[in-house]
Amino acid sequence: MLTPSENALRWLKKNRWGVGSAIMLTILAGMCIANDSRPAPRSVAVVPAPSKFDAFMVQTGNIKVTFVDGHAEMWTENGNAILPKISYRGHIGWVELDKSQIDIATKNRAGQDKLVIRLNDGARREFVMTRDTPFIANWSFADDDTAVSVLVSGHHGPRSYVEYDLRSGRVKGEIAGYASYETLPTWAKQVSDDRSNQ
Repeated sequence: MLTPSENALRWLKKNRWGVGSAIMLTILAGMCIANDSRPAPRSVAVVPAPSKFDAFMVQTGNIKVTFVDGHAEMWTENGNAILPKISYRGHIGWVELDKSQIDIATKNRAGQDKLVIRLNDGARREFVMTRDTPFIANWSFADDDTAVSVLVSGHHGPRSYVEYDLRSGRVKGEIAGYASYETLPTWAKQVSDDRSNQ
């Protein structure tokens, strides 16, 4: 989809304006295009949101993104975010803990965590974990920022690994159950907590 500046340039060229006018408009269009783009994100953090579950759960909060021009934006409001990360291409992601089913007496929670990714073009991806492995222990951008790798677990048993493609949302790779660190592919090693044999 062309921006208004690009459409104006196309119209001028089509209607045979002089070369000098077209060059001047190209310069102006370039300035407008540069002004149309958002500043790049510089950092992402969790602003803690106190909760009655903080005594026995990891503290969560809201996502705050700071941009290279110095301004900051709050991207969430529900207070359930953890593990924010920013990729070298400017994609931003975080985990949203599912706090909808928490048993305070036993200090357990059910539900399915979700990995939320905001791509540098503004598109949003959400990866909801399965019922068998609903909890996200760690995650990372992978494969030159074209995928995400996730370390997941259930209530009991070994952790598993899943890799998702960022564009299609499909599973690219999966390792269910225990696997020794040295046998893991690179995308899984990025999030593994088993580095004892490194």
